[in-house]
Amino acid sequence: MGVHTGIWDIANGSMSFGIPSVAVPAFYLQIQLQVTYWLDINQSPSFSLLPGAVQIGPTITTLVDDPAGSGAWYSDLIVWEVTPGPASQAITLLGNATLGSVIDQVIIDTKPVPEPTAFALGGIFAGLLFLRRRFVQRA
Repeated sequence: MGVHTGIWDIANGSMSFGIPSVAVPAFYLQIQLQVTYWLDINQSPSFSLLPGAVQIGPTITTLVDDPAGSGAWYSDLIVWEVTPGPASQAITLLGNATLGSVIDQVIIDTKPVPEPTAFALGGIFAGLLFLRRRFVQRA
């Protein structure tokens, strides 16, 4: 998707990023979002994604830079998996309505991943071939 840099004070506003769908119908779309933000009186932004998206694992927060004084730069890393179907998705970053949010960097990566049931069926098929081969070798 790309990298967008700069410092944005979205206060109680928002930023939206469009994400195209996967061309292969049996594949899910995995979306990885990394947002770097200033945390002092300003707060981290919240995230919104269209229905059909499930967060994979916890949000990972990392301290990026801790300059002298109050506040520091932090980075949140979030991964979602989106079911096949929607023509497109949008990630929306929402600023904190009371204290605002200051964002330094947004990185969005996407990749198609096989549907879990198709992946499981492939594993079962490979196991059956292995067992058949062992059975034929013994005979």
